[in-house]
Amino acid sequence: MNFTEKSKFIQYTSKYIESLTVVDRQIVDCLNNAGVAGDTIIYDQNNKHNLTIKKHLEFIYFNFSIKYSSNKSFILFEEFLFQFWYFKGIYDTNGLKLETKFNICFLEFLISELDDKNMTKLIKKELFPLIFSFVYIPKKDSIFKNFYYNVNKDQIRAFYNDIFNETERYYPFGFNSRLTIENKVFIETLYKQSGLYDSQIRAIILWLKEAAFLTTNEKFKKLINYLVEFYVTGDVDYFFLYIEEWIESEEKIGFLNGFIENYSDFFNVKCTWESIVYVVNDEEVLRSNIIRNNITFFLEKDFLFKYSNFDELNKAKLCPCDIISFYGDCLRFISTGKNLPNQENLKNKFGSKSLIYVNVIKSYLRSGFVIDIYNEFCNDKKQIKLLSYYDYNSELVHVYFHEYLGHGTSQFEQKGKKSLLEFKSILEETRADLASLYFLLDDSTIKLKLLKSKEMGHSKVLIYLLDGLIVQLRKVGKINNLVSEHMIAKQLIANWCYYKYENLIEKTVINGKVYFKIDSYQKLQVAIKDLFVLVERIMAFSSYEEAKLLVDTYGSKIDKALYKEVKRRLKRDVNFSLIPVNGDINNENLIAQQLFISQNFPKTK
Repeated sequence: MNFTEKSKFIQYTSKYIESLTVVDRQIVDCLNNAGVAGDTIIYDQNNKHNLTIKKHLEFIYFNFSIKYSSNKSFILFEEFLFQFWYFKGIYDTNGLKLETKFNICFLEFLISELDDKNMTKLIKKELFPLIFSFVYIPKKDSIFKNFYYNVNKDQIRAFYNDIFNETERYYPFGFNSRLTIENKVFIETLYKQSGLYDSQIRAIILWLKEAAFLTTNEKFKKLINYLVEFYVTGDVDYFFLYIEEWIESEEKIGFLNGFIENYSDFFNVKCTWESIVYVVNDEEVLRSNIIRNNITFFLEKDFLFKYSNFDELNKAKLCPCDIISFYGDCLRFISTGKNLPNQENLKNKFGSKSLIYVNVIKSYLRSGFVIDIYNEFCNDKKQIKLLSYYDYNSELVHVYFHEYLGHGTSQFEQKGKKSLLEFKSILEETRADLASLYFLLDDSTIKLKLLKSKEMGHSKVLIYLLDGLIVQLRKVGKINNLVSEHMIAKQLIANWCYYKYENLIEKTVINGKVYFKIDSYQKLQVAIKDLFVLVERIMAFSSYEEAKLLVDTYGSKIDKALYKEVKRRLKRDVNFSLIPVNGDINNENLIAQQLFISQNFPKTK
C-alpha cells in the first residue's frame, strides 16, 4: 500500500466562492497563483539540500512514471516522492529522515536508461548521497534549518543581543533573511527581489500586481501594494504596514502571503513562507460576534489573565472564513485556525486577527476523524456516551477559544530579560489550549449559546486529554521525545492533570489494557486554571529554567510502554496521513492523487 493509498485527502470547498463577482474570482486566481509561485521557498527553508532533491526526484518520476507505473520498486519510489512533497522536504513530522524503501540498484537502473548520460552522472552525484546516506543530512537540525549558515548558537545569540536592547529585543528584525558569517563579519542576506529567492519573489510580485490592477477597492489595493514594496525592497516596515492593513481589513476576500510564522526558528526570529487565500464565512459571523462582543466577559477572569496586557485587546479581530488555497509552510499539515502576528510587540502595536478555517474543520471531521480510537481507551459507559456528543460545533468553539482567547490575548508586560528560545512556541500553544479547555468546561459557553449543552464542551476536553495521555502516540515514530509543539502541549497538559492531582484522572488496567477516566470535570477546570496561571507567569518573566523543567517533566518525553500499547491496540489503519488538496475533489483516490501531483509538481516548472 503506497503513501496516498493509506492516506485521506482533505477536500475543502466553499459555497461562498460562487457568490463572488467575476472580477473577484479573477483576483482570487491571481492570489492563488502568487501562492503557487512561492511554494518552493519552504523546501529551501526546511533544508538547504531539499530543492536539489526535489528537482532530481521529479525528473525521474515524470520520465519513468508511465513505463514503470506497475513496478513494485517504482511504486516505492513514488511513495518516497509523495512523502517528500507532503512534508515539504526530507524530514517527517518527528524530525526523522524519510526512509528510502526502494533499492539503490533500482534507481541506478532507471537513470541508466536516460539518453543524456551527463544527467545520469549528475543525478548519481547529487541525489544518491543525499537520500541514501545518513552522513549527509543525518537528522533534522531543529535549531538552524536553513535560516542560518556557518554560525553556531552562541554566535547567533551574541549577534541578536548586540542588536536588541532590553526594550527592543522582541522587534522582529531579521525575520526575512538568512544569517551567515564571513571573515568574522555577520551578514544578513534578505529574502527579496534581487536577493534570496529572487525568481520566486519576482513571480509572486507579478501576480500581486495583477490582483492590485483588477481590484477597484482602494484599501485592498493599498494592502497589496505594501506587500509588493516589501518583496521589492526587503524593508520590514512595509510588511508591518501590510499586516496592519490586513488586521483592519473586512473585505469579503482575504489573503496572507509572506514570511509569517516564527515557530520553526530556535530563536523565534526567522519566519517561514506561506500563502493563504480565503473568503469570509457569513454563517459563522454571528457566533464569532458573540465571542467578540463578550470579550470583557471572558477576560474578567483576572486569575487567568493576570499578566496579560489588555491595553490593546480591543484591536483584536476575529474572522471565520473558508479556505480557498494553502501554499508553503501551511500546506504541510492540517491547521484549523491562525492568530497573527506572532511577535508580541506587533500585537501590542497593531492588535491581532484570528482566522478560523470553518470549511477545513468540517472537512477534517468528515474525512479524517475516527471516534472509535478514543472509545478504545474508555472503559466507562458514561465516558463513551459523552464522546457521542462531540461534533463540528465542539471543535469549532475549541478553535475559536484557542485562537482568539488564547493566542489573541498573549500580550504580556514583559518582566524578564531572557528569551524562552525553543520553549516559547511550546508554551504559547500550551497557553492557548489551556484557555480553550477552561472555557469549554465553563458555564459561560452555554449561557452565551455557543454550545447547546455542557456535554458538547466536555466531549472535546475528553478527546483532547485522551490524545495527550496516549492516543496521539500513534502518530510518532521511533523517537524518545516529541517534536511537534502542539503534541508536546497536549501531553504536558494531560500529564500535569494526571500526575499533579489525585482522584482527577483515573488509570486502570483491565485484561492487560490501559484505560483512562476523568473523575471530575469541575476539579479538572481548577487544575487547568492552575496550570494556565503558571504558564502565563513563566512567559511573562521569560523564565527559561522553569519552562525547561515544565516541558521536560510533563511534555516532551515519550512513555515507551504507552507507545507500545497504542501501537498494539490500534493495529487497523487509523494512522493515516491527512493530505490537504486545494480545490474541489471527489472521493475517488485516483482523482485525489492526480490533483495532489499537479498541486506539487508545476511549482518547479
